[in-house]
Amino acid sequence: MEINSETKLDYLFLLLSHLGKTVYLQKEKEKLQDDFLSSITHEVRTPLALIRGFAQVLLEDDDLYEKNKKDFIRTIYKESVKLSNMLDKLSFLSKLDRGKLLLNKSLVEPERFIKEIIENFYSSADERGVSLTVSSKGEIPSISLDTEKMRMVFQEFFRDALKVTGRNGKIEIILTSTDKNLKIELKDNGKGIPAEELPFIFDKFYKVSSLDNEEGTGLGLVLAKRIIEEHEGSLTVKSQEMKGTSFFIFLPLYW
Repeated sequence: MEINSETKLDYLFLLLSHLGKTVYLQKEKEKLQDDFLSSITHEVRTPLALIRGFAQVLLEDDDLYEKNKKDFIRTIYKESVKLSNMLDKLSFLSKLDRGKLLLNKSLVEPERFIKEIIENFYSSADERGVSLTVSSKGEIPSISLDTEKMRMVFQEFFRDALKVTGRNGKIEIILTSTDKNLKIELKDNGKGIPAEELPFIFDKFYKVSSLDNEEGTGLGLVLAKRIIEEHEGSLTVKSQEMKGTSFFIFLPLYW
């Protein structure tokens, strides 16, 4: 069967189109890898520089006041903990990316589970003059969760909410359920997130401007979203500057 020139051109066009798409995707992948490595380098450089600088002073200055020594050691410890937390989260995300993280699920009562976690935050909330409450609307059935990993999710949300909620502020956790899903709203009346930043808050190392002066790795929300998705759930957010933020966790009741 003879193939006419028009058919050959169509085939050539499809081949070139496919090749172009492959090259584009490869370049995008390389760009993402480069951006990721650049972000890691940037995030690691600052704490390492502080650790190195203070350690050098401690080694070289024999006449340093005892108080200054303790301050320097405290800074070294704080920055090393920050680095350790970052590496732990990166390792966790790497396992998720490679499908190597297994869920160890058990049946729990959601409200009781969240209240147990939140107990560790009451002291910090009191110091900041922030009220911290958990409530439910209607009957909430038990749900199958990996409690260790979901504990990390809620701890991340509570820490961030306390950072952005001012004195006399409120942080509320509200549980509701439908026939198929458990909905958990984590609501604060803090600084809020600018609308232009919302599309990026689940990107690795992204830190919202309202948290610029706070400690953090920029990995917490990424990790939380991935863990929720591993539970076949989803995470969404609504926010308004100076009025507050609501994160919505949706988890299937039966899976």
